[in-house]
Amino acid sequence: MASGMDGVPTRRGLAAGIGTIPRRQALAAALVARRLLSIPEGERIPTIAELAAEAGTGTGTVQAALKLLTEDGALELSRRGHLGTVLVRRDLGRLWGATSAGPVIGILPLPGSIEFSGLATAISAAFRQAEVPLSLAFRLGSRSRLEFLTSGAADFIACSLAFAQTLDPERFALLDLGPATYYTRNSVCVVTRAGEEPDPHGRVAVDRLSHDHEARTKAEFPDAELIQCAYPQIPSAVLRGEVDAAVWHRTSASPIEIASGLAIHETSRPDPEQSEELSHAVLVTLADSDSPAKALLDEVIDPAEAARIAADVVAQKRVPEF
Repeated sequence: MASGMDGVPTRRGLAAGIGTIPRRQALAAALVARRLLSIPEGERIPTIAELAAEAGTGTGTVQAALKLLTEDGALELSRRGHLGTVLVRRDLGRLWGATSAGPVIGILPLPGSIEFSGLATAISAAFRQAEVPLSLAFRLGSRSRLEFLTSGAADFIACSLAFAQTLDPERFALLDLGPATYYTRNSVCVVTRAGEEPDPHGRVAVDRLSHDHEARTKAEFPDAELIQCAYPQIPSAVLRGEVDAAVWHRTSASPIEIASGLAIHETSRPDPEQSEELSHAVLVTLADSDSPAKALLDEVIDPAEAARIAADVVAQKRVPEF
């Protein structure tokens, strides 16, 4: 995507002039672009007849659409006789723009911790590098984020590997960014008011919108009275005496919380496997074989590079930017 005044992204290529193209050709170009996003470079594309059948239009219209995309620089094709037509090269930003889908929409956890800021920074950097427009939104709870994906309101979401492993693999595709990209390992703890110890039978806050928080809370406090509380409000609820304890996550803000009257305790039921699963960030898309979002993430996101950028943010070597 090109940059306009003050570095604000602007549409480029076919997407910028889509309003001047006949509607039938523009629609065909959008459908063909969406289909070709799911085909890797070097692979054979469907025949003109197959693309026309998928798009519900005539072969002439598809040929015109391919010509538009080629002239725009969105793709380069090579016709190889009986072997068919091969996708030699594609410009992801131009091809996505031709779909008229607007920016790619991702839903991430609230960037209140340094880890989540690092995750958002890594994803944003990858999309900028690929010149693909991206819009990030932030929502509490992996379950609520998943609703955005299944309703079609988002192209991908971020969650922990622990939650991702509960999803139906026939419906959802996963891209694992590796360890220490979601939570820092062994960062889960228990908070109480200063001078108090966790009561295994007391009142314990739980955010049921969060699969991870609910699962870890039930594992740590199997005999407690669980009281619903939004995760960001848990420290205040503990300090006000509305609950006695809660499972929490050590972050760079922890010293501030301690100074405010909280005490941080190690978990009494550590689970190394769960701790590892909570440390992995996973990007989730719908698993349709022709899903442009899935194909786009697979190509745009390099898990090793994303992990490196996220680690730099956590280590305060890079300023969060998203």
